[in-house]
Amino acid sequence: MAEGFREWGEYGKEEEWRSRPPIKKVFSFRTLKKILKIICIVLISTVYLVLGYRLITGLGVPGAATKLVWLENTKAAYDAEGGDLSVYAQTPEATFGEDGRFSIYQMKFIPEISQLQLTIRYNRSTVAALKSSIEKKYAAPEGATAEEKAAAQAKTDEALSMIDDAPFAFILRDDTGKVYTKYSMTSFKKGLYTYVRLVYDDVELFNTETAPRDSGYFSPDEKYSDIIYKGANKSVATSSDISYLYIDFYYENDVKYDSESWADPLLVYRSGLEMTEYDVKKDPPEKAKNGDVRYFDVAQTD
Repeated sequence: MAEGFREWGEYGKEEEWRSRPPIKKVFSFRTLKKILKIICIVLISTVYLVLGYRLITGLGVPGAATKLVWLENTKAAYDAEGGDLSVYAQTPEATFGEDGRFSIYQMKFIPEISQLQLTIRYNRSTVAALKSSIEKKYAAPEGATAEEKAAAQAKTDEALSMIDDAPFAFILRDDTGKVYTKYSMTSFKKGLYTYVRLVYDDVELFNTETAPRDSGYFSPDEKYSDIIYKGANKSVATSSDISYLYIDFYYENDVKYDSESWADPLLVYRSGLEMTEYDVKKDPPEKAKNGDVRYFDVAQTD
């Protein structure tokens, strides 16, 4: 009997709802609950879509990002070898640094012309971190006067205005003490990420004659090897293979070769890791899409 009354009560409520004029239905608690439910569903779906998009774009690397950059000397070497140009590739041990600001993908080396190519990726949060570090650098000290605060803000604004579409400098360092500051670069954006394809010439991975170095460097086997020490352990000239290469990251308007990298250095090459032959026939110069190639010779700033 109780169930019958309950069912009749629900039926009566439904009939009462149907008999209401439209205006009362719009401003009813039932309509409000439906609206809130729809909003929650939309918000949850949006969050999952955004997370899914970031996951998909973050894991995948566009094929163009790891293609060869065909510069004039690369093409000349290819032609001289009759299209049978030897190119070796190595996958880095670690893709990301601990700070997550940059990631690195497939290093390629062309022995005939001592050319090394690699790909770096970063997203908008890396540029935001750069802006934040600039703001901290020029921030007025605690207790500063209004005039000092205004001057500090002016310096900050000036520095921020100098950030362009290529704000980073990419410097290679090897274990022999040599620093590589000249490179060609082409880049493109896809989704949240910027992909930078770098080309360094005169990188002698094998049988390198080195000058005495002024700084000591941790081996990748040592603890905290990603922190490259620069400042001791002078050595004599040697002739040997390069054991490992790191890449340092600097803001283009704040470069000091012996200063700490702005982001965690990444290991580019290690002699103990396997190198595989890259199939140039699948990536010939006639199919190249280099984009806008720019040349950089990074100098130290004042």
